[in-house]
This record gives sequence, structure tokens and C-alpha cells, in this order.
Amino acid sequence: MNVTLTVPERVALFELFDSCPDNDTIEEVFYTIQVSLHDITEPKKKPLVIQRCLTYLQEDHKKCCAIAKELCKRFSQNPSVAAVQQLIARLERPIPATLADVILIDIKVIIDRTHLRGTLEDIIVHGFPRPVIGVSGPRKAGRTHSWHLIRHVADENGIQRIKLDLKAWIAEEQTLESLVDRIVEKAQLTDFAAKNCIGVTPEVKGQRYATALAEALAERPPRQRLWLVFDSVDQRVDPAIGPFIKALCEAACDNVFTNCTIFVLGWGPDFELSNAFKPRIEQLSEFLPFELTAAAEAINKIGNPPLNAAVLQQRVDRIHAAARSSLWPDNVPDIERLLLALGEEVRIL
Repeated sequence: MNVTLTVPERVALFELFDSCPDNDTIEEVFYTIQVSLHDITEPKKKPLVIQRCLTYLQEDHKKCCAIAKELCKRFSQNPSVAAVQQLIARLERPIPATLADVILIDIKVIIDRTHLRGTLEDIIVHGFPRPVIGVSGPRKAGRTHSWHLIRHVADENGIQRIKLDLKAWIAEEQTLESLVDRIVEKAQLTDFAAKNCIGVTPEVKGQRYATALAEALAERPPRQRLWLVFDSVDQRVDPAIGPFIKALCEAACDNVFTNCTIFVLGWGPDFELSNAFKPRIEQLSEFLPFELTAAAEAINKIGNPPLNAAVLQQRVDRIHAAARSSLWPDNVPDIERLLLALGEEVRIL
């Protein structure tokens, strides 16, 4: 598993490597990235060598933890050790099963979602700020399944979550005013003050409402975490809603408020942000055979009792046949039906 280093962690590791370590563990790093101890003693080469060391550490979770421990042991008196010790504690913290292993949520089968799971892990386990997260893909691809995973993780970790569904068949409720009113009410944003939008374009109206909501969110206590989930944004009706969501995402990325993560299900080119921040986007795509097999095996593993290997393989073959029977995403309902049938067969549903 890869490791994402925070800026303080990178600086601390850089300073420890810069102290010219000379033990076997550190020499192993130099050997692996094909540099010599002589290279790190040359002033011109040293910064580049250390950057290569940090890149190497980020490629392997266990190796990063082991070498970080060795650095702390070797340079115990160095002030940078404190930040590296925090890194070690973070790496050794167990990953909750709700992120890595969950496969069934309220009879919804959650297949793959590798990037979304990793991003949620960054937030929950590692404490990294992820202000905006998008899920992109066509209708019927299972974008709303991402909501079930988001909801499950939020509930398991005591985070308030508000879903705002923009599907066209409830369009009478989907004015920008009603959308914002729901957020204000559920998040108890007593400081919200609507802007004057008489005679302005939908774009300006959306931007003004986003500014007002961002200001109210900034007044929430930092420990009161909130996840706003906009679902089916490509089915929005009110022309002011698109500019509103985009402007709210930009405010989040600019740290106007820091206690709220925004999820946009149905992310598309019209949501490209004007600032330099690049949000995390999961692009949904056709299920790969190994992903379907892994989902079936995960369901069977918790069965009471599980199927034997031969029978399970028959069920897996049926699922693969369903995946081949029609094009993605039209085959998603049949795949889900067979996986749920497997869950019933092994008595977990």
C-alpha cells in the first residue's frame, strides 16, 4: 500500500536523511534506488538523492514505517524526530474494516470503489484534508452506490452527512433556494444570511448563495465535521445549482471553511474548478473480472456456512457470464442481482 506524506513529514524525513545516515538500513535505501553513499555527500547531488529516497518510501507502507523507525533510533536527539514519530503512529494505526473490506451495505453490493475507499481512508485514518471528492461515470453505473459507502463510513465515524438528490423526477423540490434551505436546516447554520439575487443571472445567483453558505460553514465549530453529498448532479434542473455547487467546491478548496467535505456524484467537465486545486475524482468504469470474483469471494467468506470452492466457482462463472451478456453499465443490475442471490444463499441476507 502506498503512503502519502504530509508536508511536515516530508520536511522532517528530508532533514534526517540530510544528516547523512550511515547504518545498514539506510544504506539499503541507497542501494535500492541505485545511488552511493558518496552521492549523498556531494552538495549538488544530495537534495536530488534525498528526494528519490522520499519517493521510494512512499511506494511501500511497511518499508516506510521500518525506515522511519530506524531514522528515529539513529537520530533520537534531532528535533525532526517528533514529526517522524507521528508518521509512524499514523502508519501503524489499523485500517477500519468499514473502509477496506465492506462489500454489502443495506443489500447494496459495493464493488471496487478502490479510489473512493482510499480517499475515505485518507480522511478517517490519516486525517488528511480532502475538501472535494467527485465520482464520475454514466447513469446506471452505480454512482449512488458510492453514496451508500460514504454514508456507511460517515455513520461509523460520527460524521454528520447530508445527501442532496438532484434527480429530475423530484424537480419541484430542486430549486436552489430549497436546496440551500435543507443544508441550512440540517446543518443548523444559524449564521446563514441569503444574498440579494433579484435580477441577476443564474450563474451570479449560484455564486452568491455559495458565498453565503461558505461563510456560514466557516462559523461551525471545527470539530463538528460535515459531509455534503450532491447526487445525480447531471440531472439538476435549476440552472443556478451548477454554478452554486462549483463555487462552493472552490470555496472549500480555498479553505474558506475547513470542517466540511463535499462529494459530487456525477462529476463532469462543467465542474472543472477555476482555482489550481485538483479534487479527487473516481472514474467509474466497467467491472474487471477479478473485481467480480473478489466481490463474490468476499460475500462467500462471511457466509453461514460458506459455499465450497467448486460451488462458489459455479456462481462466479454465472456472474462473469452476466457481465459479458450486455454492455456496461446496462449489465450492472444483473451483476448485482446475482451477487445478492449469493448473499442469500450463504445466509447473510
